[in-house]
Amino acid sequence: MTQSNALVVLPAYGNNFEALINETILPVAMSRLRGQLTMPRLITVNKADESKKVGEMIRVNKPVEFDKADEHGTEGSVATDLNVDKVELRLDRHVYKEFKMSDREFTGMQPGVIPDALAAAVDVLARTVNEAIFDMFKEVPYFSGNLTSENARDKKDLIAARKSLNNRKVLGDKNLVLTSDTEADLLGVFTSYSEQPAEKEGIIGRRFGFDIYSDVQAPMHFAGTASESNAIKLSVAGAVGSSILVLSGAGANATFKKGDIITVAGSEQVFAVANDIAADADGAVAVTVTAPVTEAIAVNTSLAVVGDHQIDLAFSKSAFLIAFRQLETPANAPGVTIASMTDPETGITLRLLSWYNASTESTHYKIEIFFGCKAVAPERASRLGGH
Repeated sequence: MTQSNALVVLPAYGNNFEALINETILPVAMSRLRGQLTMPRLITVNKADESKKVGEMIRVNKPVEFDKADEHGTEGSVATDLNVDKVELRLDRHVYKEFKMSDREFTGMQPGVIPDALAAAVDVLARTVNEAIFDMFKEVPYFSGNLTSENARDKKDLIAARKSLNNRKVLGDKNLVLTSDTEADLLGVFTSYSEQPAEKEGIIGRRFGFDIYSDVQAPMHFAGTASESNAIKLSVAGAVGSSILVLSGAGANATFKKGDIITVAGSEQVFAVANDIAADADGAVAVTVTAPVTEAIAVNTSLAVVGDHQIDLAFSKSAFLIAFRQLETPANAPGVTIASMTDPETGITLRLLSWYNASTESTHYKIEIFFGCKAVAPERASRLGGH
């Protein structure tokens, strides 16, 4: 017995695939994408109605924040000059998923439901954008507690994270995104006694000034092998403003991974390794770090690299920025249907291309997103450690 699927879309659109994509496919795909993007909602989003090329640099305003309100005197109010800082951001993430299927498969869908292949493509793009935002933790050297502690996280650890941010004058709303392991630890804490909402709903909510979320994509940081060395020393004095630490004693060919945290004996200064690098056979290496040195560090000062740890990240909205743009459309693309849609809520532009490929006897579809992201104020974020 054979079964046929009614082509419920074609009666409305005939063979006008461009109208089908713009009026039916893209709106449903955008709705699905929006529902799965957790991280863009928590950080600063820059959007502009302009087209750019991959790799192009843009200059965007840093989020505006005032440190305090002014007292209103008898002579009237005075406007604060807005010297808005700008940052350069490279639009270097052009992510896509291409797939193929017959026109019957593409148009034989139920109203409001996109084909499985397109749904899967949207899902993987959402995960990729979330992953790119999470990856900005590597530019954050600040942390609270003991990052490598294997003890279950508890209320005291949340309070320590709050204190860490407060000491750096990070005011206003703060977010805390947890790994699944830490969420499980804290659900165990907040489902006792009168904490019934956490038990019933399986969510932690707002605690100690944090809006708390959990995301299965929250990563684990695997440190380089230099974290195993107890003999790392500064071989050239660290000058104020320098972003390079010249080290010895790391171990032969020891590795430093981007995002490794370097601590300094006798100092509260901490640094994040900016790029993967390996020491030479003698264990010597010059490591580029963020942020720059703020207090001079003497030669032979001992340093250490923090080991593997899960990334539970506390931050304000202004710590991280993501910019979405439209891709420039080719002036001449015969045989290719190009359609795009920008979401007014998130600023994300989805572009869908389709063309017939004779070699596969199928129509190919490519859905893509174009963006760049940067930790514009890493001092407004902190990794959560344990006790």
